[in-house]
Amino acid sequence: MKAYKAEDGRILLFRPEENARRFNKSAERMAMPPVPEELFQSWTQR
Repeated sequence: MKAYKAEDGRILLFRPEENARRFNKSAERMAMPPVPEELFQSWTQR
């Protein structure tokens, strides 16, 4: 994941929906079950 700090101090993620898709591609290659994208994105939000 790519993240950066905004001027106001918030941490912003770069393309979190793409990270979810990449995670699931990797999981498939390792014979792991996919994680629903909504669930993955909920892990990355406060």
